[in-house]
Amino acid sequence: MQKKENILEVARRITELEEQLKTITELKEKAFTPCNPNTYYKIDQLPDFLVAWSKLASWTHYKEERYGRLTIKNYNDLSARFNLLINAHINRTEFCNSKSIVEACEAVNNYIGELAKEILSQRKKLDTLYNQFAKNTEQYSFIFKEAEVKRIIVSKLLFS
Repeated sequence: MQKKENILEVARRITELEEQLKTITELKEKAFTPCNPNTYYKIDQLPDFLVAWSKLASWTHYKEERYGRLTIKNYNDLSARFNLLINAHINRTEFCNSKSIVEACEAVNNYIGELAKEILSQRKKLDTLYNQFAKNTEQYSFIFKEAEVKRIIVSKLLFS
């Protein structure tokens, strides 16, 4: 028999997913810097960008398979491309167009998309569970069904 989810478990899961999304997005912004033609940086900043890629490649916060996985294939080639860029053996365009960089960027963007979809799914589930709760309060349901009361309970109590 499958365990019935409760509103607190779903809220905890949403919080966890949003933290993951925030962290991955911050790492992405740093890691993708060399591939943005409108961004300027110094050569000595490249190792910092590679560290961000390293953190993305070793992302281990996928406790549940249904959230998807961030899999960066050919990380060794990506790292080698960074070294070529650092030592000026290739230019920025060659770096950005290399297969390993393109695939890694796509993998990160896909993972972010999967996390965003899962957050949306969990928020819908939370909404459904709240509505069931409000309905089950019988004579007091008119209070809990009010939009402002719902907003306060969800945002102030569940996510505080």
